[in-house]
Amino acid sequence: MDQRAGSRSLGQRRIGLGNRHQGPHWQTAGRGGRRGRFSRMPAAQGFNSLVISTDHALRAGSLPGPHRDPFDRMLIAQAQAENIPLISNETLFDSYDIRRLW
Repeated sequence: MDQRAGSRSLGQRRIGLGNRHQGPHWQTAGRGGRRGRFSRMPAAQGFNSLVISTDHALRAGSLPGPHRDPFDRMLIAQAQAENIPLISNETLFDSYDIRRLW
């Protein structure tokens, strides 16, 4: 059994849980070749990737309002440009022209 901090062994498969030096898989998915299992999970659940386009970036940069978080602004811009709902419990998103679920 792998005894390193942040790891558990299930049979022959080691599952990294993250530790103080390395975040959980969702934080480190793009680093060090960890994309394999993580990148297949959304597709297995029926989701598709949404690449950030120039249109998304321009929309995010020109959004009005007090919400300044760049990641949230990108989510809003993508929801607007692609006409897709945004799944979030953030009521602040309701002030933008998007459909929010949750």
